[in-house]
Amino acid sequence: MKQIFPYGRPVTGDDLIDRQEIIKDILFDVKGGQSVILVSPRRYGKSSVILETLSHLKKEGFLVGYVDIFEQTSLAEIAEAIVATVLENETSKAKNLIKMIRTSLTDFLKNIQFKHIREDNEILLSFGDSRISGEQLLNEALDFTQEFAARKKKKLVFAIDEFGDIMKWNGALIKKMRAKFQRHNSVTYLFSGSQESVMRDIFTKKAYAFYGFGKLITLPPLPAEDLARYLVFTFQKTGFGITERTAGAIVDKTSSHPHYTKILAQSILDLVSGTPQKEITLSVVEEGYQMTLRRLTGELENEWISLGKAPLQKRILKFLALKQGALYAKGSFPGVDKSAVYLALSDLEKKGILRKTDRGKFAFVNPFFTEYIQLLV
Repeated sequence: MKQIFPYGRPVTGDDLIDRQEIIKDILFDVKGGQSVILVSPRRYGKSSVILETLSHLKKEGFLVGYVDIFEQTSLAEIAEAIVATVLENETSKAKNLIKMIRTSLTDFLKNIQFKHIREDNEILLSFGDSRISGEQLLNEALDFTQEFAARKKKKLVFAIDEFGDIMKWNGALIKKMRAKFQRHNSVTYLFSGSQESVMRDIFTKKAYAFYGFGKLITLPPLPAEDLARYLVFTFQKTGFGITERTAGAIVDKTSSHPHYTKILAQSILDLVSGTPQKEITLSVVEEGYQMTLRRLTGELENEWISLGKAPLQKRILKFLALKQGALYAKGSFPGVDKSAVYLALSDLEKKGILRKTDRGKFAFVNPFFTEYIQLLV
């Protein structure tokens, strides 16, 4: 069945469910020159919110840029991505342009079509010089946002997705970025990250260079009612009937997580497509749930196996999945110090497996993890 419920990639427009208020808030802040930090668990739709925000800004005449740190594999790639996305405000051929420079600087220099771009953006020549290191390229690229915006005499809003992954590259890079960004009076920055604890440390702890740099916004779970209404509308649009009660049951099974709700809804649609069934019933939802669990088994299994050297983390996950009580209650983990439990929980948060819901309370980011673990024991 054609993917009617898009997942696994950023979405915009009608497929972006109930995020208009938070987009409105971000727009208000960044248009006023206030940098924003957007945090949430994995697959809550941060990238979609960012791209929709940038789309609004572009229509209003702002320069925009977007780079996803998670997708890059070297400092040189980060530098290339920064320069390319900024240049897209001037030419749609920006990415191909840099590839041409890397392949044949001579051809680029001879190409009259790109003469004005070459003259205005000296950094491009650096990408054709093999003697320049990735660190040097990035150093130039970090200032390119300000140089470009100042030259165009416009404001630029530059988004850095999965900013927390910078810590994996080099801790010193954070200090360098802060030193540069704080001097950029023509650029407002929009940061996002799914490692909530890491992002909060970077922007709210005095020991970190980006302390107090921007306004921290947490992307909340989608309201169950809005998510259910989206399901009803989309199923009916494709010719299938569904009651609000049944749509609510789908949302309950996924704990209102937008990504996994769409996966489950698509599985249900796959089940009934090509059959006489035209009504989505509770029994179909249950069958679709089991199909989705099978589809996600590989992902869940890999995550479970990755914890092979962290037995306490596995114990904690089993404890939560089997609903055995309060995490910090006496006797919950015999022979284990509370501080060790705290550290294990913090690590599970950083890995994106758990999210903190309240003081001493945690939930699985992937709502299917509970069922998976229950099947293991």
